[in-house]
Amino acid sequence: MSKLLIETVSADEVRPVPPRIKFGSGFSAFDKVDAFDNDGWWAGKVTGQRGPLYLVYFETTGDEIAYHVSRLRIHLDWVNGKWVSSKKMVS
Repeated sequence: MSKLLIETVSADEVRPVPPRIKFGSGFSAFDKVDAFDNDGWWAGKVTGQRGPLYLVYFETTGDEIAYHVSRLRIHLDWVNGKWVSSKKMVS
């Protein structure tokens, strides 16, 4: 019989959900993105595109995985209590 997984984190590691961001014409090579995989968001860099799929490289694991655009978002960092991005945004 399996048990529920319980994870404990310190309060300073808890952040609000990042805002939804509209962006121009998709992602470009070397854009920093977050990919939704394995029940979480993981930071990586776009290395290419194959139709609706983007190749994302993860430096921490050395993996390159193809994701549909619907599973990607622009990477945001939590800095001084605010979400910030270096990617140009469209309102």
